[in-house]
Amino acid sequence: EGHTDYVNAVIVMSDGKHVVSGSRDNTIVIWDIQGCNSRTLFWNDCGILSLSISKDGNWIIAGDEKGRVWIFEWMN
Repeated sequence: EGHTDYVNAVIVMSDGKHVVSGSRDNTIVIWDIQGCNSRTLFWNDCGILSLSISKDGNWIIAGDEKGRVWIFEWMN
C-alpha cells in the first residue's frame, strides 16, 4: 500500500489526523493516521516534487517536475 517510488514531500494536515505525501511515482496520497489507511488524491503525468498547505488549512498545494502548480481544496 502506498507509493511505488521515492517520496519527495510530506505534510501534516492541521487536523493532526492526516498526512499527505507526494512521490516520483506521480501520485499524491492522503494517509489517515488514526484509521491506518490511505487513498490516492491525484495521479499526475510526472513526479510530485513539493507540497504545502495554506495557512487556513483549506488548500493543499503541489509542485511537479514540469514546473506546474496544482491546488486542491481540503474537504475533511
